Amino acid sequence: MNRHFLALLVVMGTFLGCRINDTPKTVQGDPAVIAFVEAAARFTEMQKEGGIPGFKQGEHGFVRSPRIECVGNKSLQYPMKVSMQVEKTDERNTIYWLVFQKLSPTSKWELAEAWKTDSLGQQRKELPKPTP
Repeated sequence: MNRHFLALLVVMGTFLGCRINDTPKTVQGDPAVIAFVEAAARFTEMQKEGGIPGFKQGEHGFVRSPRIECVGNKSLQYPMKVSMQVEKTDERNTIYWLVFQKLSPTSKWELAEAWKTDSLGQQRKELPKPTP
């Protein structure tokens, strides 16, 4: 397995709410964590292409996830959605909320919903979805 991917999973496990005694192997193989990692990779791909509303090519920031329970996720049901919060490095008082959807195990993750709020989660403003 790629060391960078494993390191990413370990770091994400810290932030995703996995229990302290969950091993990297448990986190690595959890379908919910894998789904989030895939959706986050799709966000990065779309952002580089200029396909995320509110983001320009080359802007930097970080992605957060709601707490993901890392036990008991034996399989996933489709269609499925993954939500994430994204904050730009130079725009600290705004949170971008993105929901990605995957219709089947073989389909691509696509942006289903997008909006932004202030840092308190208030003053919601809908963002346009990109056209395919």
